[in-house]
Amino acid sequence: MAPSSQPTRPPHSVVSPATNSVEPPATSSVEPPAIVWPLLIAAAAVIVILGLHQFATVAGQALLAYFIALGLTPGVHWLRRRHLPTALAVVLVMLVVLAVVVSFIVFTTFTLTRMLAETGALRADYASVLDRASQWLAQQGIASGSLTSVFSPERVFAFVSRVLEWLLTSLSYSFLLFFVLLYMLLDSVNLQPRLARHLDRDGFSRLLRFQHLIRRYWAIQTVTGIVAAALDVALLLALGVPFAVFLGILSFVTNYIPNVGYFIAIIPALFLAAIVKGWVAAVVVFLGYWLFNTIAGSVLAPRLNATHLNLSYTTTMVAVLFWGWVFGPVGGLIAVPLTLFLKDVLLASHAEADWLVDLLSSEAPAE
Repeated sequence: MAPSSQPTRPPHSVVSPATNSVEPPATSSVEPPAIVWPLLIAAAAVIVILGLHQFATVAGQALLAYFIALGLTPGVHWLRRRHLPTALAVVLVMLVVLAVVVSFIVFTTFTLTRMLAETGALRADYASVLDRASQWLAQQGIASGSLTSVFSPERVFAFVSRVLEWLLTSLSYSFLLFFVLLYMLLDSVNLQPRLARHLDRDGFSRLLRFQHLIRRYWAIQTVTGIVAAALDVALLLALGVPFAVFLGILSFVTNYIPNVGYFIAIIPALFLAAIVKGWVAAVVVFLGYWLFNTIAGSVLAPRLNATHLNLSYTTTMVAVLFWGWVFGPVGGLIAVPLTLFLKDVLLASHAEADWLVDLLSSEAPAE
């Protein structure tokens, strides 16, 4: 028996009577609820953040090196425009960085070692100051038992010793930062053309604006930090406060940490001034630090054409605390660049995230 010439059709298919053609079976698509995608994105963000926190030492150093490399790249390009080979331009820039890093490590190590050795004498001075404060409070009819217990010399200087030892240990990571920075500068020359090939025009322009913003931010913070630190050192030396140069370096470094950095710098200066030179010197240090930082931030920075970052005060404060938790102290240094990257590069590329960009910004969007 000859086989039938009628074409076979798949099961559950439908034959259209008008065209006698076989149509595929209808499929029903069920859209997930609108809340699903935000929840998935939030869950992914939590996983990424916890992963970064788990590897905070390496990830934090790598991100800090990237943001520093953004500030150093114009120096490499300037040398290349003077017809120097790329490798030589990078080596010259890194020699300058190496000189700064080595000088910082040697001086800081020496100072921290001295501070650890002199904690015994400082502890005796602190105990004397605490006794006088307790006597004065007793004369005013105020019980000071709980206060002296909380701020006892044993507790305070145990904490100080732990902080100094932690700082000494952390200096070893500076060399890791140096080598990561070296390789990033070597790759930075050809990175931008590759990004231009793989990013759309709007995304690439946002990235370029972000990089320019960070370079301006680093430059302005460096200049104002040097001015404020120099004035702080001059004041501390004039008052005879010990470790004045180290406290000035601390003031310069913490100038990169918005809002919180000022308090990190002033607390050890006030502490040393109070226990070594007395309360009058501590008040002078407080007023001097406030005046010098106001001059640097509110007078000098605008004259240097400081770039407006468009981050609200709340955003900046929460960013410092949040990234500080994720990456440790390094997170405070890179809190502003990281938050700007999220706001101006990642979130700005999605229209549905405009509300979040507006919440993070200090200015209302243009109508």
